[in-house]
Amino acid sequence: MNYNIKKYSPFILFAVLMLILHLIMGLNGDDIKYAKVLSNQTLVDYLHYRYYNWSSRLIIDGILVILARLDMIVWKLLDVIIYTVGVYYIIKLVNKNYSKKIAYLGVLLFLMYPFYEMASAGWISTTLNYSWCFAFGMISFIPLIYEAHGEKVNKYIYIISFLALLYAANQEQSGALVFGFNLLYLLNSVINKKSINKFNLMATAVALISLIFILTAPGNSIRFAHEAAFWYPEFVNFTIIEKSYLGLVTTFGTL
Repeated sequence: MNYNIKKYSPFILFAVLMLILHLIMGLNGDDIKYAKVLSNQTLVDYLHYRYYNWSSRLIIDGILVILARLDMIVWKLLDVIIYTVGVYYIIKLVNKNYSKKIAYLGVLLFLMYPFYEMASAGWISTTLNYSWCFAFGMISFIPLIYEAHGEKVNKYIYIISFLALLYAANQEQSGALVFGFNLLYLLNSVINKKSINKFNLMATAVALISLIFILTAPGNSIRFAHEAAFWYPEFVNFTIIEKSYLGLVTTFGTL
């Protein structure tokens, strides 16, 4: 036990710091609205409305309105665990032989992120739509990470990774990243004439289907038009170069 505590001390430290941060968080922003959603309608009715009028994120939205109704301690514990697991696996991806120095460097890089930006639309709302998608995306890659590292994968890992895949692929950005990562892994196997990982093939197909679902959902185009008109009415007149420039400026500005 002492050996494991020392070995994984970067991630234990990260989880402890995240837990301390979460102690002072409260229900705010859209969380208050989502906590009341199921008071006068069923979950099915709510998701039906969201699909046709606002969003294709049915899995995320369903979990969001359920979690928002519960005591916030449930979300806090889940958020610390899920975010820490996501951080662990992205570092494991590039740290094959496990150097504790690299693990500490990775953890410090994540601690540099201004975590309180996750309160922008409400703690539960923002984390479920962004940091959870990142974390579940990394969890969905576990079978491929293990294969690349020559480690054995048991059936429970496949089940957990598949469920994580469904969640991550339900959001636009993480869905595109999950599809891209799996497609590149698949192409690499074909080019190098390696045996194709069945989970990789399945994940690529699921992510592609999810992207098609996202692109064809009527609520997404309605939300885009509404949000652009409200927050940035001139956005629709910009060229693709100007839109790309805005993305680069906001991204590198944060960095």
